Amino acid sequence: MHANFTPTSNQLPTPSLGTIPQLEATIRQLSRTTISRERTALQIVKSQFVEKLIQVHQEAEDLESLDDLHALCRVMQTIRK
Repeated sequence: MHANFTPTSNQLPTPSLGTIPQLEATIRQLSRTTISRERTALQIVKSQFVEKLIQVHQEAEDLESLDDLHALCRVMQTIRK
């Protein structure tokens, strides 16, 4: 998909089926330090990010897109860390 994507800002992409690779890469990068994890957590809460991810998850389930469902699982696991 978007294997060469490199996050360049502290902004999370808007959750959608088309941005799952960017979400995964950005959240992974922003989770590397304690300070950026805290900032990312605040952004996730303020933007209702998880609620948006749930909507994307439902879309992926409706489409039976296993690749997207697995990627969303990895995104949520990274958020939980």
